[in-house]
Amino acid sequence: MPKTEAKKLKYMARDLVIVEKDSFPIMDRYPIEQISDLVYRRIEKLACWFVLRAPMTEVTKLANPSLIDLFKTDIDPKKGARSINKTELEKAFLVPLDLDCTQFEFVYTRLSMRGLLNEKSLFVNDETVFSDRTERCVCFVGKNDAGKEDSCIESICRHVRNGFAHGRIAIENDNDDPLIFIEDGLTPSGVDYEGEKPAGQKLEIRFRMVIKLSTLEQIYRMLMDDGARL
Repeated sequence: MPKTEAKKLKYMARDLVIVEKDSFPIMDRYPIEQISDLVYRRIEKLACWFVLRAPMTEVTKLANPSLIDLFKTDIDPKKGARSINKTELEKAFLVPLDLDCTQFEFVYTRLSMRGLLNEKSLFVNDETVFSDRTERCVCFVGKNDAGKEDSCIESICRHVRNGFAHGRIAIENDNDDPLIFIEDGLTPSGVDYEGEKPAGQKLEIRFRMVIKLSTLEQIYRMLMDDGARL
């Protein structure tokens, strides 16, 4: 193997969570076509907002300008910005919604995802994720096009937006307050598959969330109303 190629292989596939992009087993058990019209309309409203208006300047020009810099800070991430962002997210969103802050994990390295997804019962994308009804999330915090690290709330918005946009969602049980599963990821880069690379497109998981549909609607309304600043 040429040295230049060897340098690109930074991660072993077994240390990451990589799935087949075209495979989404949870939808075999919970096909979206089986939910009620009312729940479907709720999903449509959320999808439209997160795809068209979520607060990310480089993604959509329809974003609410007053929310773009929500929880931004000039402090270096390695000197406390990450802790500040998590605390602000908890104060403005998680605690007011009576969510367990310890169930919402934010990670900054690819190698951290696997262990936390397993810990939060989010290691797979099949119906077993709904066996634990705890609202929870593991979210990789990335950088925007300008190379600046996202805040926690911006990271959630970015991943939820992608989950809706790419159809990587599933709704558990068509009742008054169903759970929604959302997944997001990227094409794996710099991965050593220890032999022949499996066929088909791959997705390296960067985000999985199980949350009540009503809770996600409340987060949306808080963002829409700029309630997080109050």
